[in-house]
Amino acid sequence: MRNFFVEDNGFEVKMQSDLQRKMKEIQFLSNEKRWYTFEEISNAIEATDKTIRKDLNYIKDVIPENWSIEIKKGYGVQLIMPIHASVNEVITLFFRKSLTFQILNKLIVNNETTVVNIAEELFVQPYVVSKALKKVERDLAHFGLKLERKPIKIVGDNWRVIHMFTKLYSKAYMSTDWPFSFAKDDIFDFLERVENSMDIVLYISSRRKFAYFLAILLLRKQQGHELQWINEFSNLNRDTPQYNEISLHLDQFERDHNISFSDAEKITITIVFKCLDYIYKYPDKERKNEVSLFYESSLPVYNITRDFISMLDNKFGNCFIKDEEFIYSIILYFRKKVYILNLLSYIPGNKKNTTSSLKKQHFKTFLKVKDVYIDWVRKHKITNHVPDEEIINIVMYIEASRISNEFRPKKTLIIAGEGSGWEKYISAKLKNQFGNKIEFPPLISTNLAEEKELEVDYDIDFIISTIPLRIKSHLVIQIQPFVTERDIDNIGKYIYE
Repeated sequence: MRNFFVEDNGFEVKMQSDLQRKMKEIQFLSNEKRWYTFEEISNAIEATDKTIRKDLNYIKDVIPENWSIEIKKGYGVQLIMPIHASVNEVITLFFRKSLTFQILNKLIVNNETTVVNIAEELFVQPYVVSKALKKVERDLAHFGLKLERKPIKIVGDNWRVIHMFTKLYSKAYMSTDWPFSFAKDDIFDFLERVENSMDIVLYISSRRKFAYFLAILLLRKQQGHELQWINEFSNLNRDTPQYNEISLHLDQFERDHNISFSDAEKITITIVFKCLDYIYKYPDKERKNEVSLFYESSLPVYNITRDFISMLDNKFGNCFIKDEEFIYSIILYFRKKVYILNLLSYIPGNKKNTTSSLKKQHFKTFLKVKDVYIDWVRKHKITNHVPDEEIINIVMYIEASRISNEFRPKKTLIIAGEGSGWEKYISAKLKNQFGNKIEFPPLISTNLAEEKELEVDYDIDFIISTIPLRIKSHLVIQIQPFVTERDIDNIGKYIYE
C-alpha cells in the first residue's frame, strides 16, 4: 500500500516503520465511511492485531478533537471525521516526526551540521542518523541535489534547494501554519499588492506555497545564498507583463526591508508566480483576450502552444484547434508548466496512485499524448523528459472534453487545490457517476479563493473541495483529488436526499 502523501510531495521518503505504518492505517480507515474489521486492517497494513490496537491508541491521542476512532466489539474500527476535514491534518503530524524531515529542518536552519550534533538534538544514536542520511541523500537526488557528509550540508543550485524546501514545508504543514522567522504579514502584503495590480485572486493553497517559497528564498539570502544565473529559455520572462508587475512590487519590497533582489531572482519569482493557481477578476475579458492572441499567431509563446494543439489534432484526428474551451485550458496549463519542465530535472521514482490508475484507464490516449508531448518539448528545446503526471494532465483535458460532450454540467461548485485540470476531470467523473442529478455552473468565486463566504447571488447547493474550506454559508464536502468510494457516498447523500 503506497503512501500517497509522501509521493505527492515528490520525495521517496521512507520514514521510521512505525510512523509509516500509522500513516497507512489512518489513510486506510479514511477511504470509506464504514466499520473495518481488524482482519481487514491487518491484511491491508500487514501488521498483527496487537500492533494495530496499539497504533490506534496512539492515533487517538493525536487526531483533532472533533475526530474520533471508534472500536466496537463485533463491528471493528471506524474513523469518524467531519465532512469538511482532510486526513492530511493527521498525516502532516506524523510526517514532521520523521527523521528525514527533522534532518532537513536542521539543515535549512543551520546550513551545515554534523552527525553528532543531529543525534544529540534528536535524542537518537549516531548510527540512526547515519542510516537516515542515506535516505535523505536519495530524496535530495530527486531535486538534482547532493548531500556532503563532513560537514553535513546540501550541495547544488540554490533555486533547486529553495524548490526542494518549498515542496517539503508545503506538505509538512497545514494552511494555518507559518514555520518561518520572517514576518508573515510582510510577505502576504506583498502578495496582495501583486494580486490587485494584476486583477487576480490567488487560491489559498497557491498563496501559501508562494509565501513559503518567498520566505525560504529570503532565509537563504540571509545565509549568503544568491540566485545569479538563469537559462536562456527562462530569460524570455524578462519582457513579459508578469515580470514587469512583479519587479515593480519587488522594488518596493527592497526599499521597505533593505533587501536586494538580483535579476535572476526576479525572473525565478516570476516563473514561480506563473505556476500558481489563481482566478481572474474579469475572466470573460481575460479569456477573450487570450484566445484572440492565440489565433493572431503574433507572439512566440502562443505559437508554441498552437503548435502543440496542432500536433494533437494530427495525432488524434480531432479539431481541438477550433475548441476555444480546450485552447484556453491548454494556454493556462502551459503558462504554469512549461518553465518548470524546462528548469527542473525529474528523476523517475514511485508513480502516484492517481497517475498509475488514470494511465491504465486511458492507456491509448496516454500513449498518443506522450508521443506528441515528447516530440513537442524536444522540438522547442524545452526539455528531454516529460513525467507521466504531466502527460496525464493533458489526458484529463482531452477526456474531460469527451465526457462533457455526453454529460452536461449541473449544481455544485468544485474547488481543486491541485489545479484547473483536476477541477475539470473531477467534474467530468462526478457527472459520469451521477448523470443529470448534478450540475456545475460556470461560476468564478473570488470570495472562496480568499476563504470568504460564497457570493450571495450564486445559486449553489453545496461545494466540493479537495482543500479545507472554513465557510458557513454552504455545505462543503471535502474529497480526495482521485475520488474515493467514501467521496462518492458523501456526495450521493446530498444529491439523493
